[in-house]
Amino acid sequence: MGMEPLIVFAFGKRKVEKLAEEMGTLELTVHTERESITQIYENAIQTLSDDDQVLPQVEKMLPLLQRGIAVHHSGLLPLLKELVEILFQEGLVKLLFATETFAMGLNMPAKTVIFAELSKFDGAAFRYLSSGEYIQMSGRAGRRGLDARGTVVTMVDGSTDLAKVREMLRGEADSLSSRFHLSYNMLLNCVRTETANIENLIAKSFYTFQLQQAKPDLERRQRELSAQLASPDLAVDARLLEVHALRAQERSLRKQLRPLLTDPKDTKAVHFLQPGRLVRFAREGGAGEEGEAREWGWGAIVSYKRLRPDKKEGKRGGDDLGTADQYHIDVLLRCDAGAEAAVEAGGGAGAPRGEGR
Repeated sequence: MGMEPLIVFAFGKRKVEKLAEEMGTLELTVHTERESITQIYENAIQTLSDDDQVLPQVEKMLPLLQRGIAVHHSGLLPLLKELVEILFQEGLVKLLFATETFAMGLNMPAKTVIFAELSKFDGAAFRYLSSGEYIQMSGRAGRRGLDARGTVVTMVDGSTDLAKVREMLRGEADSLSSRFHLSYNMLLNCVRTETANIENLIAKSFYTFQLQQAKPDLERRQRELSAQLASPDLAVDARLLEVHALRAQERSLRKQLRPLLTDPKDTKAVHFLQPGRLVRFAREGGAGEEGEAREWGWGAIVSYKRLRPDKKEGKRGGDDLGTADQYHIDVLLRCDAGAEAAVEAGGGAGAPRGEGR
């Protein structure tokens, strides 16, 4: 053929095995190669138990290997996968049908790579290969020092989305990011080993290399941000003024809403006094020392009851509430240490009724 060794990538164990069976009676080896394959195979399976030696995948493997054809996927026994990898490296396997796992971490280049399909099931839906996946697998084409160039063949049909294929071919490889993490176990292992040097280990790590490569860009970005801080953009100032105006409008609306909710003649707030509801205690600023703005934070309503004020006292005291209902509310508030003593000593002036309950 002149294009072997070949790797045919398919996605799925059944697909890989089906393609290998469709090769029919194709012979890619000579007599001496078949003898070597048989000897290596028989020596390898001797390490298996008697039950494993009669497994279908073990018995079907030898006829394929003798013709120079093999399959490689995660469903094979570890021994069979290692056997296929050894025979492929020795040049005894000419045509290998494999899943994408064969392209991950194994240094086994071929002269030709064939993609039987370009879409795969990722656990949720069928999708086309990403550029990084395609580059990883197609990069197996071409053996260093043996081939002037590698050949990649992609199988397409009428249902193939050429736009997505073009995007896949023109994309870039996935970027590599170091996951180096200096853990306590690593430090203890370095301490236990006399020849280990922690500083040298960190200096020679891929993580440090990436940081050194990114340092010029980070410094340039720092200078750009410093320049922006030195001369603020007018558009940014305009947005800040707009946010400030909106916040002021919000405070004004809240101030207008509060009297409506707490109006004793139209007690709309009573419907919201269920036990367990969170309420915030605050007072807007006013005239005099007693009228300064204060904030007591959030509390939880425990209970409430309606009080009927004395009509005569209301009239004598000039109470503008008249005969409207009043309510006593018990609320749990988070108080500072010593607050209870201060309230009992008369230092709780200005606090909301029930504070500290």
